[in-house]
Amino acid sequence: MTKNSVISLAVLVLAATAVQAQTKTTTLPNLRLVSTTLQVADAFQQISATCSTEGCTASTPVVKPINVLCPGSSGQTCIFKVHVVVGNLFATFNSIGAFQYVGDGTETPPEAGAGFVFVWQGATGASNVVLTSSSTEFVVLAKNQSKNQKHHVEVDLVCREEISGQGGCNTGTFPNILNSGDAPGPPATVDIQVFAH
Repeated sequence: MTKNSVISLAVLVLAATAVQAQTKTTTLPNLRLVSTTLQVADAFQQISATCSTEGCTASTPVVKPINVLCPGSSGQTCIFKVHVVVGNLFATFNSIGAFQYVGDGTETPPEAGAGFVFVWQGATGASNVVLTSSSTEFVVLAKNQSKNQKHHVEVDLVCREEISGQGGCNTGTFPNILNSGDAPGPPATVDIQVFAH
């Protein structure tokens, strides 16, 4: 390794350390876990979001949406930590593939600015379809408007046509059984944890 290589490596390490030091963290102390709900899709279920017009967007729930209780009086707040895992994902070359939280509540911290969207694949422009797995978490602040309110929780699989002139978008999961003798692959899961003060 040359002297210049060592200096370049040291600069990269210092730059990475500087970026880590600037990362903002929101701490939510003294929360108690109120409930957990695990939703598991059928291992043979295919999930897809498709549209056929230029510039279109399509979405479909990853698992069946549910209502989750935030215990307490009107004005009580709860934090929902919604973790989604999906295997055997694909998006066509002209599509953006994403997960989007579309249930009740607001993003926490609000300055995160992602708008409850997590892009797991950008439009590649390549002619092949990439098979991948992806997971993310959405942290949601829900506020009761009535005592012991149940809040809508839903995570969607989303596609959006990103390369114009290609006639739509297509994203989804390949069937978990590719050949008749194959064992099922991992099903899609959504894990919802409810925290309160």
